[in-house]
Amino acid sequence: MSDAAPASAVFDRRRADQLLLPAIAAFALPACTLIPQTYVRAAIVFPVALVLPGYAILLLAFGTDRRLDWVPGLSLCALLSMAFYPLAGLLLAAVSVAPSVQSVVGAVDALVLAALGVSILRIRRRREPARAPRWVPASPPRNEGEQGMSGRRMLVAVAVAIALAGLGLGWARHFEPRPVATPYTAFYLTGAWSHVSAAPAIRGGARLSVVVGVTNRTHRLQSYRLTPQVDGSLSWPTRTVTLLPGATWTGPVRGPMPGDPGLHELVVRLTMTPQDTPVGGLTIWARTKLPSR
Repeated sequence: MSDAAPASAVFDRRRADQLLLPAIAAFALPACTLIPQTYVRAAIVFPVALVLPGYAILLLAFGTDRRLDWVPGLSLCALLSMAFYPLAGLLLAAVSVAPSVQSVVGAVDALVLAALGVSILRIRRRREPARAPRWVPASPPRNEGEQGMSGRRMLVAVAVAIALAGLGLGWARHFEPRPVATPYTAFYLTGAWSHVSAAPAIRGGARLSVVVGVTNRTHRLQSYRLTPQVDGSLSWPTRTVTLLPGATWTGPVRGPMPGDPGLHELVVRLTMTPQDTPVGGLTIWARTKLPSR
């Protein structure tokens, strides 16, 4: 009597390993997209993404009966994976799906699940006993009840893998960082000054107060300097404000107007400190008049 395991059991165990590993990877790949974009994520995702599509293609082509040595097998998987991604991009573009992390991961998972489904169908349709290697004694064929039970278990495992992969894709889509808009700074008139349609009249030499607003959309803490000047020569006191990302400041800039009557130009320039990077400017026209007697 020999203590060696039956050949059918050996082959069934190998088939289970060949189907279980890609099922686990198909679930893990979308879940890994939740990891922040760091070197750790690259170290985890890159090997899986490099091997998994090619392995699924080999599984579709040859099933679970043929096994390659690990060196040529990994090399062939990598080459097939590199060929798969451009074709997946073309297919996504053909169905008007924008290339993104979710769409690419979905394409890989779809390929893996298709390979698992085809492999399970092949195993269920194969009713004759597996051919044993020369050095392992052939075992008696398993009855159909045992084969059916094994097939049902595999179907349940694949169904669970599909559900977990879908859940992982949903998580990845929900938690993926939203695209950041181009950073900018909003600089504008506010209050009653935002509705002025004509140059206001003011007594010559009097102080004028103009209310302006600044909104920081640069996604970082930022300091601004407001520099008002009348007619390019009369400077008013400057103001410096510091804003958190998304914060808004509103306040007045004040200073005296020229004493001579006429139309005068007030320019308020906004710069980012400490480099004094220009951001923008506002131009306000005001008419001065002689004081009434």
